Amino acid sequence: MALLEENRLKKNEIDVIKGKLEINAQLWKENQYFTQKLSKIGSWTYDLNQRIVYFSDEVYHILGVNPQDFDGSEENYYHIVHPDDLNAVRAAIQGAFDGKEYDLEYRILTGEGELRFVREKTKILYDENELPIKIIGTIQDITEIKLMEKEIIYMKKTLDSAQRLSNLGSWEINLAQNINFLSEEALRIFGITVIDYNGTLEKFLSFIHADDRKLLVKLINDPPKGKPFSLEYRIIKKDGSIRNLSQLGETKLDKNGNPTRIYGTIQDITEKKEMQEIIDNKQRELDSIEERYRVLVQESGDVYEIIEPDGTIKYISDTSTKVIKYRPEKLIGKKIYKFYEGTELKKLMRMVNNVLENPQIKDQQILIFKTKSGKNVFLEVVMQNLLNNLIIEGLVLNFRDVTKRVEFEKRMNYIATHDELSGLPNRICFKNELNELYQVAKEKGSFLAVMMLDFEEYKFINESLGFKSGDQIIIQMMIRLKSFFKEEYFISRYSEDKFGIIVKGLISSEAYEEMAQGIVGLFLRPFKVDLYEFDVAMNLGITIYAQEYQELEKIDAEEIERDLLIKQANIALLWAKKEGKNHFKFYAPDFSIENYKQFELRNDLRRAVEKKQFELFYQPIVKLKTSEILAAEALIRWNHPIWGLVKPDEFIRLAEETGVIIELGRWVLNEICSNYKEWLKNGLSEIKITFNVSSIQFYEKNFVENIKSILDEFELNPKFLIMEIAENILIEDREKAICDIKRLEVFGIKVSLDGVETGFSSLTHLNDFNIDAIKMDGVFIKNIMFDETTAIIAKTVINLTRELKIKLIAVGIENGEQLSFLLQNNCYAGQGYLYSKPLPMEKFEKILEKGKCKPILVNISPIMPQIERREYFRLKFYQLLKAELKIVKIKDKKMNVGNTKILIKNIGPGGLSFISNIKFPLERDFTLQFETTLLNNTVKTNGCPVWMEEINDDFYQYGVKFLIDEEEREELMKILYEIQINKKKNTYFEDEHFTNDSPTIYFNSLLSNYNVPLI
Repeated sequence: MALLEENRLKKNEIDVIKGKLEINAQLWKENQYFTQKLSKIGSWTYDLNQRIVYFSDEVYHILGVNPQDFDGSEENYYHIVHPDDLNAVRAAIQGAFDGKEYDLEYRILTGEGELRFVREKTKILYDENELPIKIIGTIQDITEIKLMEKEIIYMKKTLDSAQRLSNLGSWEINLAQNINFLSEEALRIFGITVIDYNGTLEKFLSFIHADDRKLLVKLINDPPKGKPFSLEYRIIKKDGSIRNLSQLGETKLDKNGNPTRIYGTIQDITEKKEMQEIIDNKQRELDSIEERYRVLVQESGDVYEIIEPDGTIKYISDTSTKVIKYRPEKLIGKKIYKFYEGTELKKLMRMVNNVLENPQIKDQQILIFKTKSGKNVFLEVVMQNLLNNLIIEGLVLNFRDVTKRVEFEKRMNYIATHDELSGLPNRICFKNELNELYQVAKEKGSFLAVMMLDFEEYKFINESLGFKSGDQIIIQMMIRLKSFFKEEYFISRYSEDKFGIIVKGLISSEAYEEMAQGIVGLFLRPFKVDLYEFDVAMNLGITIYAQEYQELEKIDAEEIERDLLIKQANIALLWAKKEGKNHFKFYAPDFSIENYKQFELRNDLRRAVEKKQFELFYQPIVKLKTSEILAAEALIRWNHPIWGLVKPDEFIRLAEETGVIIELGRWVLNEICSNYKEWLKNGLSEIKITFNVSSIQFYEKNFVENIKSILDEFELNPKFLIMEIAENILIEDREKAICDIKRLEVFGIKVSLDGVETGFSSLTHLNDFNIDAIKMDGVFIKNIMFDETTAIIAKTVINLTRELKIKLIAVGIENGEQLSFLLQNNCYAGQGYLYSKPLPMEKFEKILEKGKCKPILVNISPIMPQIERREYFRLKFYQLLKAELKIVKIKDKKMNVGNTKILIKNIGPGGLSFISNIKFPLERDFTLQFETTLLNNTVKTNGCPVWMEEINDDFYQYGVKFLIDEEEREELMKILYEIQINKKKNTYFEDEHFTNDSPTIYFNSLLSNYNVPLI
């Protein structure tokens, strides 16, 4: 029994202990639950052997999942990890399986889609064999911490930005710890970084200007108490610059009233102080100016006067004695009109009436006042109406003596309108005078002529003997011209080497022609300058306005008549220059279109490069036996906005005359290099490029160096270039040519001789010049099949160049017969339309890609009946019909360009086809007027060119669509139907308005017939 009792007692004790343990376990569990809940930290255990994970309740809470829905496997866990952090979490978990502990922050997405930041830490447990058996981990919700960190960072950035925008930094000094804090903006103001500054007071004082440190030391040792304070001092930045700073602050006290901290703001006020100093200086200047002005007003030359509406003088200031030599008491009570007369009196009366009728305005005039001594004084008078002013009650005048200013303005006007050297009127004065004389001639119906006289050798004299010699030439020319024209006609120095002359009063064409011959005669005698005599060549262009010639009445309102007369005289001058030296030409409308075009091209040429109107075309040069592309000739074209594609033979001479050729040559070489570099980049063949060089370019001082610098800029080897030069370059300056050609070859640039024809003059120079290739001229090639002598010479040239090992290039191969001749005689290379016409870069590249350019064979195909697409019928003539053409409009601008001769091939109610020696643009806005005679009826109609075909280098055939109304078309059709009836009776219908001549004979015959003035 005792034993049973003892066992019973032991069992009770065990139950008690067990109860206590259960209570403790429950308490520990509750404690753990709430501890994790409060700290937002969950714990978990992963049994590596059983691959089972145990989560505390807080883990499920943090992850936002239900225990029954979440088994804790890795793959399920990865589903709640933020995608951007998934790789890092995977790597950490996989590392834990291999025994690597981790401490990782990442983001999760709860089941409700909430984003949370968590921090997870792990610990690995090992068995007695040091093998990992469990992973113990904690996971903490740090979302609030992270948001707080972001807010703190945002607040700091906002504060830093606010300080930066306001240029205001903050600072703090901990007096107890001797620590000084500077904000980011304060550090920027000091020009230092956190690395440069350790926060000690000593370091802070090292930045302060030596003369201002005592202010800071005093502040620290005895900081102000109880109220804010301000302080200004200077700092020295690392770059040595000195800046002025303003510091605001206050002191923090402990409970005993002792200072513990000093804090405040800091600002850079350097610019503010400098501006204040400028303002102070300006204020001192203003005070000084105000004082001077007060004195000057008292001593000024301005006269102040008050008059009644009837002109009675009520008051006049004392300065009248000095300005108009009348004392005030002698003037008061008298009428102001008494002291003016004639035109000046009328001007004064108009001023008075004007301010009386318009009280709100001021009237200002220059009046001439005659003093007691009879001397004229120019007065600048300002008048205003102050009758309603209770103090003034009158018209107020203030005036001053501006005689010197008026005389100075007259002198300046003379200088602005006259040439300083010769004293002749200049271009401005010429245009003003012409405008006045033209209006008179127009009203009276009288004659008026404008002459433009251009002379040469002026620049040569300046460069050879100096500007003084050139000035003497101008003076002598002026003397001769003034002596010839007397005082009857207007002579001006229009530009440096051009005189403009206006002649009025002559009444016949013979009189103008006789005068022109006399002007030419003035320049036939030599001019003497010091010990030298010079023959100065001149040319004269003349245009005449007469009552019978009313073309000026039809010009566009936008173009002033005087400018048109000047333009016409310049066109005539250009025409005279074509004739040679000492020639004169009268402007003739029936030959003006070609000259007008040349004039427009000359004017537009200087700006064409900068407007990017030029383009390079390339024509392949092939090896005749294989059709392999050896090289390409670069040929410049001008895309003129009005005249379309202009060829070099129309503008190169103009470029040489105006000096634009130098700039143009550099543009060509730049464009060649740019294109060639692009070809190399695209893997195209490394062919040679030939380009033509003007003699003016060749004689440029640094010709070779300029070419080399362009090539160096593009980093290109010069060996791809072949420079074409003309024969005259070898003759005119032999020594320079030899030197430059050698230097070019040293750089690797080859030289080709261009334009060899039937003579041997070019070939005689081959001994002296190292020429790499020769070009046989196209005119020569054209005659090979028709002229036996030319063929023999061609064979000789081919054999000679082959013996001398010089490559021969035949230019202008147009047909198979020419090619056969060249192949039979072993000509090396050639170019021409038989292979390809000059092509834009994009089209040439396609040929270059093939590497070969075969001759174009003419396919003979059955003749198909031509489909007539015209709306109206056409009459074809067996002979060419003579007609006149005039440009009436270019792009909505009315023109005044006279007639030129053309030949009509056919005509119908809808249009016509004509031949001309002038190239016109194919523009719908380019309106032409055609005039001819058919069956004694004058036919005049307008149209625009719609197609053009180049017959040869000299002539063009055009198709024209008429721009006429139905009534005009019906009238034309009547005439054409009548011609058709006549043609049925006489197949070879003709009259005196048709010509038997070919276009070549007809147009060439015209050139010799234009040497008479148009009156």
